[in-house]
Amino acid sequence: MMEINKKELKKLDLAFRTISSRMINANFEEASSILKMFVEFIDNKKLISEYIDSIIIDDFNVEEAVEEAISQKPFNTGGTAEEEIGITYKILKFIVENDISLISIGRAYSDSSKYQDMIKSVGSRLILPFVNHIEMYIFNISIDMGIDDEVFYKITNNVTVSGSAQVNLAQNSATINAIQKNGINQDELNMLVEKILATIPETMEEDERVTICDSVKTIQEELKSESPKKRLIRLAKNALDKVAPKITGSVEFAASITTLYQFIQPLFL
Repeated sequence: MMEINKKELKKLDLAFRTISSRMINANFEEASSILKMFVEFIDNKKLISEYIDSIIIDDFNVEEAVEEAISQKPFNTGGTAEEEIGITYKILKFIVENDISLISIGRAYSDSSKYQDMIKSVGSRLILPFVNHIEMYIFNISIDMGIDDEVFYKITNNVTVSGSAQVNLAQNSATINAIQKNGINQDELNMLVEKILATIPETMEEDERVTICDSVKTIQEELKSESPKKRLIRLAKNALDKVAPKITGSVEFAASITTLYQFIQPLFL
């Protein structure tokens, strides 16, 4: 359990996004040293490390998995977000502790013989999903906290054996249960949409930028309605699904899109 207020959470979020971006976009000559800094950052941030430690991963032999990756077999990082977090962290920690070059596993993720292409593929296919999950975890905590920067919250994590995570927040000395939100919180939705539009990478083609903007705004407008048109939301999501995978290295954008999908998921249950 730890205590944190929203101002501190914002600082943590910014620091995590900064080191994550550096890791994902690392030059091959610096990748191993940056990975060491990345893992040390996680280990030293209690909010993140306690969450990872709360995830129980059974029947995973990290040494064997790394040996197979060196033999050009990509890692199997599980079937849930929590499994992917726990397994990926074990892999990265093992690589750092045993001074293994990221290039040695890069051949499992890229057909190119260029070292930089290998590192880029490891960053986008192995590390970025891990980063996105942690970023979404932090973002969801900030939503549950509300807008008060001064109040401290006690945070505990519960991860079930099935891999379902739940965050419990307690304000100051109060004791509360995890909040189950029903319906759409328009303030949160509007803030999320603003975040998505503000973080669209500048490298995107103009037509792809337009697709993202139009799709996100369509979803936003439909979720404002008492009777959202599922067909329009599904079409907008399908358009996003075609464009979003082309974006690599933009941690904040990817995490925001994932959170937007969480808003619309209950409509299709």
